[in-house]
Amino acid sequence: MTLRESDGLSLNLGGEGNVLSTAQDAVIELDGALRVTNSSNTFSDVLEGVTFDAVKVDADPVSIEVKRDTDSQVDAFKTFVDSYNDVVGFINKKVRPSSIGARSDLINDPTMRTVRRQLSTLLQTSVENNSEFSNLAQLGFETKQDGTLKLDESDLKDALSKDYKGALSIFTKESGGLAEQYESTIKDMLDTDGLLDSRTDSLNDRIKGLNKSIDRQNTRVDAYEARLKAQFLAMETAIQRLNTQSSSLNGQIGIYQR
Repeated sequence: MTLRESDGLSLNLGGEGNVLSTAQDAVIELDGALRVTNSSNTFSDVLEGVTFDAVKVDADPVSIEVKRDTDSQVDAFKTFVDSYNDVVGFINKKVRPSSIGARSDLINDPTMRTVRRQLSTLLQTSVENNSEFSNLAQLGFETKQDGTLKLDESDLKDALSKDYKGALSIFTKESGGLAEQYESTIKDMLDTDGLLDSRTDSLNDRIKGLNKSIDRQNTRVDAYEARLKAQFLAMETAIQRLNTQSSSLNGQIGIYQR
């Protein structure tokens, strides 16, 4: 803090005798050996992933235990499995008959099957990471018959216990990790002119073609209906004429018979 006095007024507020406390950096000591100073009370670059907040002067040691949060990592993998199964379950409902004698919206649609196949193929991918764990099967992932995933949490925890970083790197590796590969694959599917966009355009074009065909058929049906009506009217007129002639002939025959 700096005090600046206006002209003509001098209270000597910045004099040494008026200084109650001299500003200084915050200081922490680790294990009684490593002394770290910082202009801020927040230390975030001492231990990786750990932030210390110095809130008061205290000479008594504070014990801090830093350990891996395996449970949160397991939950992250479970979230991936749930999300993956939601997608595959949605596709299965669309491409398979919903019940006997019923047809689903996109039954046997090749694009939906392609999406499922691409997502499934990535599950079998091995990641080069200098670890004994390089694919999801080694972490307890299993693909069921319907294409959905099953996770053995016990196998996953064992893998994380043996090689935490190696197991996680199957997903988190910056170049070639599954997270990056899934992001790239899904982006290609959803981008303009991507797989789904192209299929949507194709279906819309087909719908337009079918609508034009329906319009042409309706025009033909209307014309055919008009011809039938005209023919029916002509036939009715002819029948009436014949009935009139028949009545006239019957009358004449009756005169001769008398």
